[in-house]
Amino acid sequence: HIPWLLSPEGYQYVVSDARFVPGLENGGIWTDENDYLVRQGFARHLLQVGYMDTLVGEMIDQLDAQGMWEDALVVVLSDHGVAFTPGQNFRSPRADTVHEIYNIPLFIKYPGQTEGETSDVNALNLDVLPTIVDALDIESDWEFDGQSLLGDGPDRDTKPTYWDVGPEEVPVGFDGVMEVVARDHDYLPGGDDWLGVFGQGEYADLVGEDLDDLDVVGDSERTWTTDQRDRLADWRPDADGLAPMLLASVLRGDGPVPDAAVVVVNGRVAGVAGDFSEGDGGVTFNALISEEILERGANDVVLLLPTRSGSRRFEAASLE
Repeated sequence: HIPWLLSPEGYQYVVSDARFVPGLENGGIWTDENDYLVRQGFARHLLQVGYMDTLVGEMIDQLDAQGMWEDALVVVLSDHGVAFTPGQNFRSPRADTVHEIYNIPLFIKYPGQTEGETSDVNALNLDVLPTIVDALDIESDWEFDGQSLLGDGPDRDTKPTYWDVGPEEVPVGFDGVMEVVARDHDYLPGGDDWLGVFGQGEYADLVGEDLDDLDVVGDSERTWTTDQRDRLADWRPDADGLAPMLLASVLRGDGPVPDAAVVVVNGRVAGVAGDFSEGDGGVTFNALISEEILERGANDVVLLLPTRSGSRRFEAASLE
């Protein structure tokens, strides 16, 4: 759920933007005029899901350490998904967002299970309780709306839904889901690790690269500042658990308004800046940067401005 403020390591980052989740407008509808913000929202969601993965991993480690993992029944699932379709509500399902909102993860580890497997059974949340009863061999006279997922599982042709808007059934199968997967990969094509979450657009592949490997032709006459300047200069995560990962920034000096730029931290590309907009005090923009590249204490941060739109030649703008 929003706000998406947590990293996979559990650090919380500060959001000073009054919009809180930039790009979400009019009661939860994604902007259709700024792809950067929609993709950034998706990235923030993934980072918080990563923290959930971390917590599940810690739970498994504790169960294993106590000798309980082998006999344990563990169920992990979501109540709903989130849509990241421009121009659509992020929560209220519509015909073109049902696969994002209604299709959710379901993981079940049965007592005594040692090998994992995947299943394309048409499961519903209603099936979880009868599955628990069946797996634990509990005697019950309850009448269930769902069915146990043990064995062959239920045979359903549709997924009924109950909502005040949207379709009354969700198509069964993975065609719609795979379309979302392909779209999401286009959103963040930078790689298959956490660094890839911080790359989008034309410079996505640069995240994680060394500054020395980039074509930097000199220093820019422009400067920039960010709301996280003090925290970047002396990061002490153990003091407050906060990380300077979301930078609300201003570019100063004469020059064109960039479409995108590259943020370098400690000699490595840590993120791609976007949402550039000209204002009275300069050109505002923001960037989501990787905590993996941040260091405790002082961090050296440089903004690389392309010499022209889409160029891979950059000038380095210093932080005020």
